[in-house]
Amino acid sequence: MSATVTRKRKTQSHVENDCCSLQATFDKESMKRVKNAFHSAKKDDPILVIHWNPLWLAIPQNEVIREDVINHIITNHGTDREESGFIFHFKQFNQLIACRDTMEALIPVAFHYPPAIALRLGLPVPVEMAEAWIIIKTAVMSTDYNNDKKFFYKSS
Repeated sequence: MSATVTRKRKTQSHVENDCCSLQATFDKESMKRVKNAFHSAKKDDPILVIHWNPLWLAIPQNEVIREDVINHIITNHGTDREESGFIFHFKQFNQLIACRDTMEALIPVAFHYPPAIALRLGLPVPVEMAEAWIIIKTAVMSTDYNNDKKFFYKSS
């Protein structure tokens, strides 16, 4: 369901391998930017990394929703340091969670039921907008990361 979160101290090569496990999701240039964001982050600062679904982005009106999501993140304590539109730094984890929770209320179209629940409810399976990853640098040579299944999924 989600990536394993580890707590042991890791060497630099282990950190690189952890980041590389995200390469199935991100292309080479995006992964380079994710690694740069990790290396520039302060200890315990969460980084939100969004992988926008190209199939969803191919629908012209969805660019407006994407911009609304990015603006919401930026106006709710997220910093897009590289102006990437997919890597956002936060100072505190609770700011990131509050940003996500208020986004669901203010931009409900960005959230949908996971495919299995949509099918069970008799709803059409939506094209997923994005996948969100939260990366937290827990020490100089260590990181914790997890695929956040609450971002872009309805909570009720």
